[in-house]
Amino acid sequence: MLLMLKKPNSDPAGCTADILALQDTLGILGGKWTLLLLHYLLVREDEVVTFKKMEKDLVGISAKVLTATLKLLEENRLIQREVLETRPIKVQYSITPYGREIQELLQVMVKWG
Repeated sequence: MLLMLKKPNSDPAGCTADILALQDTLGILGGKWTLLLLHYLLVREDEVVTFKKMEKDLVGISAKVLTATLKLLEENRLIQREVLETRPIKVQYSITPYGREIQELLQVMVKWG
């Protein structure tokens, strides 16, 4: 028998807002490589991280998936892309202050896992 418990003062509107917020979050962070990529950039904040470096270090990720994930994270302001004035030209990726807000969640997930 399944027993459903209901909070006495539950607010359906608040619940809907929570669900929408979770859906938005999962829409951004729910990809297979997204959290791994954010963690990768967080632990390498003092390094120059290029596409090639990520492609080499993140074993199993394809260039197509890496490109799409970086684009999604950049569009959502979690990472920034900077073209370096070097020869040959390099593009550096780094975490933004907004992206750093995920660090505590990632630490909890690492500890839990």
